[in-house]
Amino acid sequence: MCGAAFSVVNALHGSVVQCPGCYQTLTILFIPPFPNPHPIAQTPGFGEVVAKILGYAALGFVVYKGLQATLDEDFGEGEFPQWFRDEMREDHIASYGSRCPHCAKRVQYTELTIDHIVALRNGGLTSRANAEIMCRRCNSRKGARNSIFDYARGRSN
Repeated sequence: MCGAAFSVVNALHGSVVQCPGCYQTLTILFIPPFPNPHPIAQTPGFGEVVAKILGYAALGFVVYKGLQATLDEDFGEGEFPQWFRDEMREDHIASYGSRCPHCAKRVQYTELTIDHIVALRNGGLTSRANAEIMCRRCNSRKGARNSIFDYARGRSN
């Protein structure tokens, strides 16, 4: 090879080209590029998306319950203290007025009661995280019944 500079345009795999300086023939070989180590990912299927969402939701729920247990103020057994009940009523009236959050009826200040989200009978704790406000009528209608959402929202043993 003489080192002459020249360019090959449109050479095909296995083409033969002659050097303009020394007239030696060159064979053009096609070497395919390395495959991309990060090929374009396929779109995940519906099941994969649902599984990922449920996994993140479960993780979020575990973190939420852990923080709730760490930061919650526990009042012991039985009734909520009077100062706490007054504080919750005043906060509720300042934010939402004197309406029951369950039935949306307008009620008097004294009709708003503080209830355990998860009933004491069902293992609920007397704590801030397990307290909700509602009117006497809604409170007596609820009784000691709890749904799975009550256990997720409130606090129990």
